[in-house]
Amino acid sequence: IAISPSNNNVIYVSTAQNGSGTYGKLENIFRSNDGGGTWSARVNMASALGPWLLSFSAGTEGCMSYPMYHMGQYAHTIAVDPLDSGILWLGSVYLFRSDNGGRTFAYADGPLGGARAFYHLNHPDNHAILFHPEYDGGGNQTVFVASDGGIARSDSGRGRTSPSFCPLTGNIAWTNLNNGYATTQFYHGDSAPEDELFVGGSLDNGTNLARGFDSFNDWRTVFLGDGGYVAIDPRNSDVFYIEMQGFPSIFSTDDGGITFRAETTGITEQAGLFLAPLAMDPTNPDILWTGGRSPWRYDRHSASWAPAGGPEGHGWYVSAIAVAPSDGDVVYLGHANGEVARTGNGLNSSPSWDGRSAGLPRAYISSLAVDPADPAVAYCTYSTFGVPHVFRTDDGGLTWISIDGEGDTGIPDISVHWIAVRPCMSKQLWVGTELGVFVSNDTGASWHPSNSGLPRTVVESLDFMDPNILVAFTFGRGAY
Repeated sequence: IAISPSNNNVIYVSTAQNGSGTYGKLENIFRSNDGGGTWSARVNMASALGPWLLSFSAGTEGCMSYPMYHMGQYAHTIAVDPLDSGILWLGSVYLFRSDNGGRTFAYADGPLGGARAFYHLNHPDNHAILFHPEYDGGGNQTVFVASDGGIARSDSGRGRTSPSFCPLTGNIAWTNLNNGYATTQFYHGDSAPEDELFVGGSLDNGTNLARGFDSFNDWRTVFLGDGGYVAIDPRNSDVFYIEMQGFPSIFSTDDGGITFRAETTGITEQAGLFLAPLAMDPTNPDILWTGGRSPWRYDRHSASWAPAGGPEGHGWYVSAIAVAPSDGDVVYLGHANGEVARTGNGLNSSPSWDGRSAGLPRAYISSLAVDPADPAVAYCTYSTFGVPHVFRTDDGGLTWISIDGEGDTGIPDISVHWIAVRPCMSKQLWVGTELGVFVSNDTGASWHPSNSGLPRTVVESLDFMDPNILVAFTFGRGAY
């Protein structure tokens, strides 16, 4: 929704298809000239760029083919020029401007060149458009745009647009403002103590790598897409595994992220979570686990995956995996419907699984962890509101109890995304939540915030770099 600053009776509402038609595709942009009393559809969908307004194509070089994908359910924002109610900006994968009240739109980037020629500042997915407070359409034409790639500014917001992608004739220039601030949204991360190596998968900014504790500005992207789970081989940090969106999309590197190869041989499933869990066996880093609707086990020696049985889950996707640090045969699986399964012979050619969900809520399991010394002691976390968020079992999952605590020493009703057990002190538990990190020194009887130097932001995953160093990967403020 956008209200014209110069005439508050003019209101625009941009709508995407939801439920009928093509999900995420532009339905239309509607305009009211009487403060919402009456509305009319504005966009000529048959115009040159009409089909592209909330859409994109897999091809991004030269003249693009007809749009293949639609993103209105995710990247979708509009804004009205402060001085002219007929000038409307629309951001989705690409950025557009209409000078006739939304009838037709033109591309609002200058020709950047290269393989990503159609993304302003080489990054898609726009979420906010804002005008400078002193914008006058002449001497000050400054527009700010926020996207999955950060913040950009143009000082030529009234400049020439491109009525089509072929050729690009606009002259609106953009400057990248990603200077000295951390807003990376990490989904997951891992670290290696001997090299002070940090690797994390991030939302729409790929998999990123940094070396050293003073690496605030030294992160580099080693893989594109949406970066997901990461697993570093503790014996050789040049060897690690990553994933990107769309199960199964797992890759490995032997040279510290310079080159990658696909690691999906053997997996026959084609459906899983957007980012499926990936876990390395602490006792044998040559073994990895992942899951779609069922679990899969990888052996580095054969460079292939094998089916690892079919535990309970009733068709729901695997959402969390934990391998016991003291026994690689013991594996716990969590599912998106709240069910847990456990095997005690995970390295067998055909592992047997038992449902271990007694006492657990039917909600989204966000993480699992196993005690460093006792494989019968495990922890389970939930990111769903309205249910307890941290559970413990002392008998291999036969029974679970909530350990959220109560009152001032409990965890509030917020999403808990990750749990980590301190390797040298198993009574000390750490959880990543919507409001930073909480710690318990008494196996979950009481909890306290532990956020000194850490923003009160979403912490998606925690990793003990060594028994004394804990790394937090946040969803919006980088890594700490």
